[in-house]
Amino acid sequence: MRGGTYRETVVPAASGREDAPIRYEAQPGERVVISGCDPVVGWTARQEDTTANAGVYEAAMDWSLQGDSGNIVFIDGELSHEAMWPRITDRLDRTQYAVVDSCTNEVPTYTIYDEDLLA
Repeated sequence: MRGGTYRETVVPAASGREDAPIRYEAQPGERVVISGCDPVVGWTARQEDTTANAGVYEAAMDWSLQGDSGNIVFIDGELSHEAMWPRITDRLDRTQYAVVDSCTNEVPTYTIYDEDLLA
């Protein structure tokens, strides 16, 4: 394969055999990345000038995974986090997640109610 980032799903028509596997290799001296991620562009600093928003950036995107994993953000190839409270260090460690008093799930609006959240 020629070098570059390919944003697509690879579904081989055949699987090969144990003694003759199908291999995808980069051309000598080139780097190939096959990524299931889509770039998000147009990032801007959050406009509300509050301490809670310090260092928070936002950008529009026209898709959402809305599953148990939610959307995942990579910055310069490293796993990062969407803006969240509380700030967690390991998104796979569910013990770090907050628990709220109640919430509503009326697409497209989600509302969280918790007496401990700051207004």
